[in-house]
Amino acid sequence: MDIEYAEQYGETLLDYAFDMLFLRETCGVNHAEFIFIRLAEFLEEFKDLKPWFLENLRGTMDGSWPNLATQTKRPHCYLPEELVEYIAHVMKWPEFKEIALNELEKHKGDEIYLINRNLPTSILEALDSNWEDKEFYKSLGDS
Repeated sequence: MDIEYAEQYGETLLDYAFDMLFLRETCGVNHAEFIFIRLAEFLEEFKDLKPWFLENLRGTMDGSWPNLATQTKRPHCYLPEELVEYIAHVMKWPEFKEIALNELEKHKGDEIYLINRNLPTSILEALDSNWEDKEFYKSLGDS
């Protein structure tokens, strides 16, 4: 599989996750977990996708997402927070910590940002083996 096709497949998985988490009012992470698992497997299988995923993460951090519930499709480069946390916990790439710490440093002293955008902190928590939220995911059992 070439990288372009792999990225398209990854984008499709991201679109499905967004659809389940934001467009369908009855779905939560328990319903979307199978997509999180598949994306983690795919990222493990196609290691060349790591830069693609991290670039989407940077885009998510840099973007302005005022009201995702009003969107009819996933905004370009947007990653749902729960998906990022899951992938960070499973993959444990060092870049996750670096990106999160850089984001926190960039917005140091900006309490409004830090209250409204807790993704960097959530990433750091998800990297911990004892991540509190892993109990929400059957697939993480004793990870």
